[in-house]
Amino acid sequence: MIEKRNIAVEVILSIVTCGKYFGILAAIGAVSILFGHITNRSICLFYNITGVPCPGCGMTRAFLHLFKGNILQAFKYNPLFPLVIFIPFMTNLKKVRYIYFAAALVIIVWIIRLKLYFPNTEPMLYMEDNFISYLKVIIIKLFK
Repeated sequence: MIEKRNIAVEVILSIVTCGKYFGILAAIGAVSILFGHITNRSICLFYNITGVPCPGCGMTRAFLHLFKGNILQAFKYNPLFPLVIFIPFMTNLKKVRYIYFAAALVIIVWIIRLKLYFPNTEPMLYMEDNFISYLKVIIIKLFK
């Protein structure tokens, strides 16, 4: 009886976690789309500072294409977008090695994408007006 109860509690907790997670993702996606349309810039802090796309770059566009039924386009923008769906389940994992494996996979795919598409293929574009570029100009002017 106790085991069945524990399983039920685990299932309910997983469902609640998934609901919260997907709600947060939907909110981030909505803010991303609105911010992008209003300012014509990314909400990605990594991208705005370095000018280099982050490992999650293209994720919002991947899901937009998925919702439109363009599965191949979704994979073009970020081939790891299906991994996002499994993140809530990974938070309940007892074995940390799965999380390390997923993180390593994300970084490896990011490096491959940078090698193949950076700096001039969507979504791996270089943003010239990034913070580091501005900082570099300021430092050069200061020490002239």
